[in-house]
Amino acid sequence: MSACHGGRALELIPRLVAETGASAVHWNRSYEAWRIERDSNLKAALTAAGTEAVSHNGALLWEPWEVQKGDGTPYKVFTPFYRRGCLAAAPPRAPLPAPQIGLATPPSATSVDDLDLLPAEDWGEMLARTGRSARLAPRRVFRPF
Repeated sequence: MSACHGGRALELIPRLVAETGASAVHWNRSYEAWRIERDSNLKAALTAAGTEAVSHNGALLWEPWEVQKGDGTPYKVFTPFYRRGCLAAAPPRAPLPAPQIGLATPPSATSVDDLDLLPAEDWGEMLARTGRSARLAPRRVFRPF
């Protein structure tokens, strides 16, 4: 099942939790400062409402704080990082099995049209106009040569 939603995570996710009766929310961790702040606020709100909130490493071999130099700073040279990370690390765990249950109550959804993803102008017409001028521009520039 898939659903399309738009909005701010801090407003949208608690609403979806209420609609679906979810007891936990899991997501892949992000590392940009603004996303860390957003996820921290979301985790606090979910926890305060009694919902388990868990973030996971979904894209890195190791978390940034797991592979650091002895002084706690990140590596800047690959070879020491490789020795400390790749050669000394424990192998990753096996993937978890797929869950056996689905949603008891499907969440509401936003239509794709309501997300306003497409430009107001017709792409075909726009490309027809700009494509011709883009083809002819080099000829105009190099004609004097």
